[in-house]
Amino acid sequence: MPVRLTCLRSTIRKGSKVFPVLVGMATGRQIHSFSFVPNFDPNDSNLVIAQRLLQPLEDKWQRPADHKRISKIGDLYSKSESEQIMVNPVLLGAIPGGEPKITVVGAPTRVAGDMKQELVVIDIENGNSVWVIDGQHRINGMRTSNQPMPFVLLFDERAGQNYTGAYLAELFSIVTTEAKPMKGIHKEWMSYAFQLDKYAKKTKRELMEIGIKLATTPNFGLGHANENLFYGQIQFNDDLGVDADIVGAFSFTIQNIVKTLDSKPMQELLDKHKTTTIAASISDYVSVFRDLHGQPTPTSLLFGKHGRERYTCIGEGLLEAWLWHLNAKDKLPVFNEVYSTLDRIGIGTCNWELLPWTKGPGTNDKNAMRLTMRTVFFQLMNAIEPVPADLGQYLLGRENTKITLEFGVETDGKFDESSTHRVPITPFQSQDISLDIPLYMGHKRNRVRHHINRSSDPSNFSNMHTPNCRISSCRLVNERGNLKLPALETLSGLRRQDQGLNLGMGRVAYVELDCTALDEKSPFKINLRINSN
Repeated sequence: MPVRLTCLRSTIRKGSKVFPVLVGMATGRQIHSFSFVPNFDPNDSNLVIAQRLLQPLEDKWQRPADHKRISKIGDLYSKSESEQIMVNPVLLGAIPGGEPKITVVGAPTRVAGDMKQELVVIDIENGNSVWVIDGQHRINGMRTSNQPMPFVLLFDERAGQNYTGAYLAELFSIVTTEAKPMKGIHKEWMSYAFQLDKYAKKTKRELMEIGIKLATTPNFGLGHANENLFYGQIQFNDDLGVDADIVGAFSFTIQNIVKTLDSKPMQELLDKHKTTTIAASISDYVSVFRDLHGQPTPTSLLFGKHGRERYTCIGEGLLEAWLWHLNAKDKLPVFNEVYSTLDRIGIGTCNWELLPWTKGPGTNDKNAMRLTMRTVFFQLMNAIEPVPADLGQYLLGRENTKITLEFGVETDGKFDESSTHRVPITPFQSQDISLDIPLYMGHKRNRVRHHINRSSDPSNFSNMHTPNCRISSCRLVNERGNLKLPALETLSGLRRQDQGLNLGMGRVAYVELDCTALDEKSPFKINLRINSN
């Protein structure tokens, strides 16, 4: 027997669309009998969730139930000695395509008033007739209760008009009243499944498609790695991690891999290659790293526990380097060609236990490590720089790293590029330095900035593998050591490429730098006395 309910139906107009909304009361037992929560199981593996995304996602997109919370709600509202009543309405939506399971009985009765409202009687079939959009814990907590509780039902007799699966899924992400918001990974793949937010764009969906294909393809066939290491090893479940011994520093969540793929070279690669072809090349690249690295070790930056927990920034940088490398080629390499390239630059002989941090690097250090990997490996793979005798020490960069400052003049509030005078400084020791900066066409060079690669063309990355030592603090002081500007404003000015830091018009300026190397915790203090003659 269907459940018969009397509801107040209102219509909401937005532009040319009309949205019917039904409000009523039903017992917890009744609502539980005809509703269905489209949630996934908390134990669903990363592989299972990724495989679902290969097809249109009809259900299993809402967060798993919290059974402790359900029990507390049941104890509070269902016990006979409790005087509490449920006044917070649950939000329901007719399952798209299943609208015939809800029928309007008889003619609606018009309710007097300015707003268009009417009383309607509806029959709802038992079973999976409506989705629970918000309130799964309240409904399950009161599933055996005959106490009435309010509900809002989104139901349009004109099937497929407005309340589509994507609309209801987006509504869930907006109105959910759970104690905590949707978890990040869950929100990412749900947005893709229903083409919400950024995934309304085809180019963004293609990035997710690459991630899904990496996660769901055991191998990519002849010419490629025998085994795809990413199979089942990209995180789609916020509560289930991946195997560090398999992917290590390449331990991506689906949102992180999409973010890493979202780059200039990838957009150009997608114009030339299919998503499956790009995914296969990424799989080959990581498989070669694993082959040349050998068995995982606890303190390796690449494969093992430390790689996954501390150095995923390394994996991100290596993947970015590969995308730049692929974009410089007319044809994507096969597995043997990838192996030859990485073997040539010394992956197999490198000591990957370079940075045994006690607790792992901080955020700024991670960003620097990612940039170092991207820059260095693009240079080496494309033969822009010669292969070093010791790749590990080359990555640390003590023999190669310089902090370069650029001095120039201001023209109309901008750094005059033609006035640039570069001064390289060895950053791996605390020191006092006096710099004599020549005038430019009779004018004092009163602006200074940190030299970084400002070209989007990676072929200009040569001699730029310096991010493994960063300027962590900058102060502009007078001759007595008193700050002339707030420290954060000074550091921001040094990094600002369009203007640089204003040193003032005096003959002498005093700048104090703290430089931190990736394998050091204490900064090197460099005091600069800048003379403009």
